[in-house]
Amino acid sequence: MPKDTSSVHRIWKISAIILALLFALLFGTYAYNLRHISSDHTAWSSFGSLLGGFFTLGGAIATIATLLFLNAQNKNHQDFIDWQKQAMSFDQYINHRKFFVERLNELQTVCNNKIRFTNPDNLYSSVFPENFPTRIDLIVIPKREDGAENLLGDLCNRLDYIESAWERAEWDDHSVREFAYDLITVQDHLQFEWVGEDSDGDILFEERNTGLNIYSINAFCSTCSLILNSFLQYAGNRPLDHFQRGNPRFVREAFIKSFSHPMKHSLIRAHKSIEGLSSLEYLLFHVDSIRDSTTHWVLPMTYRSLERAFSSRSEVLKLRDNGVLSRLIQQGIQEVEWSLGLAENVNNPKTFQDLMVCAQMFYAFNDLLKNT
Repeated sequence: MPKDTSSVHRIWKISAIILALLFALLFGTYAYNLRHISSDHTAWSSFGSLLGGFFTLGGAIATIATLLFLNAQNKNHQDFIDWQKQAMSFDQYINHRKFFVERLNELQTVCNNKIRFTNPDNLYSSVFPENFPTRIDLIVIPKREDGAENLLGDLCNRLDYIESAWERAEWDDHSVREFAYDLITVQDHLQFEWVGEDSDGDILFEERNTGLNIYSINAFCSTCSLILNSFLQYAGNRPLDHFQRGNPRFVREAFIKSFSHPMKHSLIRAHKSIEGLSSLEYLLFHVDSIRDSTTHWVLPMTYRSLERAFSSRSEVLKLRDNGVLSRLIQQGIQEVEWSLGLAENVNNPKTFQDLMVCAQMFYAFNDLLKNT
């Protein structure tokens, strides 16, 4: 029985006992003396007044006890309503959290199970920082102001900055590494890790494969945008239009150049397992630089083949097949030998020297393939 109801019942009992004792005392006294004062009208008048006062007191006590009882009942009812609200909030919190985790599992499936969210519970608390078992907010507005950002606002600002950086006209080693660090920071804030196979061109941060590939920067950016938009929609916001373009050549080539050689004291490097891959990357840029007087490529087919070979992560993976790599090398050798026989190239020392460099490198690759 609730504490308040017990108190009221106790008051009722005490009041009843007091009234009974008063009744016994007063009316017992009058009953005992009634035979001596039965003819005294003044005494009967006093008795009537006493009787009226007694019933007034009894009525007052009963009224107070009733009010206390109703107040206790109302409080118990309010407590029950509050308990129901808390129970509903708890159920809603559990279901909301459960659906969020299911959404993370769906995102992993959409990404071909090549990513994994490291701590779904912690991620939920980061996206919905005001949610608790006794309180839940279904809508979280991204806060973008400096110093007041929540996770959604911070991620929106970071992806806006990264997308604007794609328009950068000039790239150097510093800007490339800074861009890579920014992308890895977004990945850390989204709390996912790469669990797919290691591919040539994957960027390793402190020897951990991030899944960011120098040949497919857009794929990583699109994955981050996909995850963020999923969080935004689940939190009641509109998705953002980020990274709708393809794989920009100038960004890809800036990354290839920067990661073609290791940098001292750098925490990031590109994973490369294909023998001679860095030399092929050098050939891509060297062949591109060999132009005739009209700025056309001297080795157009070779350049196009190399450009296609480094156009994405999946294309580079094909170079692990010695047959694919051999056809690329043979095409280069044939076009270089044909170009070396042209008079205009023979009479141009710079062009002739550049073609000889290409020939030597293609011959070296050919000998390497024969010995494997």
